Amino acid sequence: MENYKHYTVLKETLKIISESHKWLSNHGPHASNPTEDIKENVPMPNIFGKDITVSFFTEYNQYCKTDYFLGCSFDVYKKTYNKRLEDYKNEFVDTDEISFITDELDEGIYNYKFKEFYSDYFDKNTILSYEKFKKQINYSLIKRFEYLCQRAKENGFDLVYNKSLETYSLERINQLLKDKKEEVLSDYSNSKLTEKIIALNEIGVIDFLKEKEPFNVSTNSLAEYLSLCLGEKTTSIQSYINPIINKSDPSKSPYNTDKTVEKVIQKLINIGLKIELPQIAQTTMEMQDGEVMDKQVADPAIFDESRKNMGMTQAEEMAKYGCYYERADNKRVAGWQQIRSRLIGENEQPLIYFTANCKNLIRTLPLMIYDKSKPEDLDSNLEDHLMDTCRYICMSRPVTINKTLTIEDQAKHWYDNFNPSDIVQDPNINHYE
Repeated sequence: MENYKHYTVLKETLKIISESHKWLSNHGPHASNPTEDIKENVPMPNIFGKDITVSFFTEYNQYCKTDYFLGCSFDVYKKTYNKRLEDYKNEFVDTDEISFITDELDEGIYNYKFKEFYSDYFDKNTILSYEKFKKQINYSLIKRFEYLCQRAKENGFDLVYNKSLETYSLERINQLLKDKKEEVLSDYSNSKLTEKIIALNEIGVIDFLKEKEPFNVSTNSLAEYLSLCLGEKTTSIQSYINPIINKSDPSKSPYNTDKTVEKVIQKLINIGLKIELPQIAQTTMEMQDGEVMDKQVADPAIFDESRKNMGMTQAEEMAKYGCYYERADNKRVAGWQQIRSRLIGENEQPLIYFTANCKNLIRTLPLMIYDKSKPEDLDSNLEDHLMDTCRYICMSRPVTINKTLTIEDQAKHWYDNFNPSDIVQDPNINHYE
């Protein structure tokens, strides 16, 4: 009964199987082809009939929400995952989680044993009841599959579909976009000294260094050290850090120019650093420059009650500083479709424009690729923060296009018609900065 090691809780069902012919234990009671290898004139055992069906669904209904077996609810599967992983590694020497995931996929997804049942033995109401159970099992298996994909990615592997073999395989992720266009990195080497000092101060580097010897007693030493790191004149650095550390002569503070501070904060956000909410709110208000927004949407995560700080959600905290947001529609697939529809446009006219100061959105949009395990979605391992923002905006005002094109046709249309020179140029922006 080794083939049924993941079904031990189904005692009555396994008892019926064990009483069947020996070959049933090897092939499974309900394989995709239950009559395979059956010799002529050999009667079909009752194991393929009513007894096994009734037993399985009775025990499924009894244990699916409380005990682990292949077919149990996803909540039970997830709760028992770590314990079963630990047991697996104790049982098999030199294995890891990827070995465990491979077995889980092979035995629990691809070769699930209770797939088909004969319905000849039951009335219509019983069949409908069993079909409901089968649908529930399928939902649980799908969620299990998605969870295993997530765990595999956390271990540096991706689940790749082989179209010719119609199977999945786990392949190591060596580098994102390895077989795609290499991602263009932002170059901030021409940043001014004031910007460098602000950037260091915003992420706490200057506060950290000034507590270390000899910097805790000598601003000159700190200026010399930063000169070594930044390649800038010591005297210039000293004139900028003195107002920060000693609160002296604010007229020389690098924070005197709001536009410089705003530029640095935006660069830090683009890099991926998390900026404190008050600073984000301040920068947002400065960028709006008094313009009244009729609608602003944000990631639903900022409304999450579980992330409250001092009794306030992030949305409530932002509102305290004058930034008011509505919860964005976070449907991913529908959101990407809205972006594609706007890029294709209608009557040869696009329905979305990106101005030249949307530098990072313009940079990252062409690099987006589909998720291999869910082709209608984007690969969430990519730099998709700006794409998410674009998706939220489009979903806040959804459009309907009176034409239907395949994803491939849509992509081809966009790439064939994309011309960087068509991007709206704002004369007040230095596009070569």
